[in-house]
Amino acid sequence: MGVQTLEEIFIVSGRNESDRQVGRMCGVCSAFVLPTRPVTEERREGKEERREGKEELREGKEERREGKKERREGKKERREGKKERRERIVEDG
Repeated sequence: MGVQTLEEIFIVSGRNESDRQVGRMCGVCSAFVLPTRPVTEERREGKEERREGKEELREGKEERREGKKERREGKKERREGKKERRERIVEDG
């Protein structure tokens, strides 16, 4: 039995005609083999946008953490101020 070649066929991977890709079909097992997709400008831009979005989320998280730290410090300062006032009242009274 000889080796069968892969024949090229078109595979529609999306709803649009522009999404059509050239794939290969094995003559023995009828398996589809798709080539790796070329990196298009649109895909590159999409990746950059996602990366920027992730960076913005990370920055937002850092800002929230800093805000929490500031609130905690403010609470500590208020507690210390209350303690000092109580001590003064006890000393004066």
